[in-house]
Amino acid sequence: MTLETPALTRDHLGDDLWTLLRALPSPPIAIESLSGVGYPGYQPTAFRIALADGRVVKALRATSEEQAVLVHAVSSRLDARRFAAVLARAGATLLTEWVDGPPLRESPGGDADAREAGDLLGALHQLALQPHEQRPAAAMLGDCTARLRKHLGQLVERGGLAASERDAALQFATAHAPAGCTVGLIHRDLCPENLARRAGGGLCVIDLETMGVGVCEYDLGRTWYRWPMPASGRQAFHQAYTVRRDAGAFLAHAPFWILCATATSAVLRIRKHPDGAEVPVERLRGVLQQLHAGASPERIALEH
Repeated sequence: MTLETPALTRDHLGDDLWTLLRALPSPPIAIESLSGVGYPGYQPTAFRIALADGRVVKALRATSEEQAVLVHAVSSRLDARRFAAVLARAGATLLTEWVDGPPLRESPGGDADAREAGDLLGALHQLALQPHEQRPAAAMLGDCTARLRKHLGQLVERGGLAASERDAALQFATAHAPAGCTVGLIHRDLCPENLARRAGGGLCVIDLETMGVGVCEYDLGRTWYRWPMPASGRQAFHQAYTVRRDAGAFLAHAPFWILCATATSAVLRIRKHPDGAEVPVERLRGVLQQLHAGASPERIALEH
């Protein structure tokens, strides 16, 4: 949906975005919703904003003001070629540059793009945390385990999973649970929809509002779910990632992290719409089938 100038009101945009737009040196002439279209129950969180002077910017709504503050703070430590620049923040809303290039979903480059994405995510996970950003790894791992149990239970309650599937998932998760994890800066939603190709050909992360401090292995599991790839692409991704940071801790315990990521995604979707969990639940069931068949953790991570 595109809103022309007369419709650009505080009611349409919310206080945070309204504040950002009012502070711009050039007034907005149109705003287009970029997210939530076609997904029942989802509200727009990303907008393309055209300004009167010909420039274009992007607005992103984080889940909380705390999240937006963190993204704004860490943006100065990111590679500006590979992450869209954060221009301003008000409340939970971020204003970023508009990357004028095709989204990766519209121009996939196969294994080469998977390799570049692996290097990009590895570089993000490799960044050092500031003292106030650090979190105890044991507590973070405990939170992941608790959320997995909670989310699997909610899926049974809402009819997304059978009780027997929940029990199997918990058994496999326990069998493949890691003893520790790595805490770092994570993206949480690396996929072709959130990447664009800059004019020079390199990939750039265009949606930053999901970034935060979290478990790097979970982030790899989330990417596994959000970005289906052929086996050659998965291998290229992890080979490039490992040049930056060893992916061995994820590969050795991939079933645990993938079950965590798919269960969380399923719950988030089913909360919005009764049929919303179909895709992540089917991915979860596929993992259970592979585990029942005796597939190794590395094979599940790299070939499916």
